[in-house]
Amino acid sequence: MRELEGTLLALEKQLMHYRVKDFETVLSEDFREFGTSGRVYDKTKQLSFVNAKGIADIPFIITNFHAELLSENIAHVTYQTESKSDGSKSLRSSIWRYENAQWCLYFHQGTRTT
Repeated sequence: MRELEGTLLALEKQLMHYRVKDFETVLSEDFREFGTSGRVYDKTKQLSFVNAKGIADIPFIITNFHAELLSENIAHVTYQTESKSDGSKSLRSSIWRYENAQWCLYFHQGTRTT
C-alpha cells in the first residue's frame, strides 16, 4: 500500500505543476472534476487552463495523504491542501483508475474549508 500511496502522491503533485503534457497523459479521457469554485470541469476544460511551461513550484502544502485500493484497478485518494499564497485550505478526493498500463485520474473534487 505504501508503494501505491507514493505513486499516487507523486502523480497528484505532478498535476499541481499545471503542465499541458501532464494533463494530457495523466487525466482519463472521461475525467471530471468538481472544483472548489463549484464549477464542473472535464479534460478539455482543464487543458484550457494550463500551459506548456506550467509552474515550477507546487502552490500547495499537502497533508494527511491517504490512498485506498477499492479494486484491482481503482484507488481512492484523500488529502488536505493549504495554499502557499493565501493560506486557504481544502479537502481533496480523487479516484484513480489503472488503464493502458498506468494510473490515470478519473475524478477529482476539492472542497474549500477555510
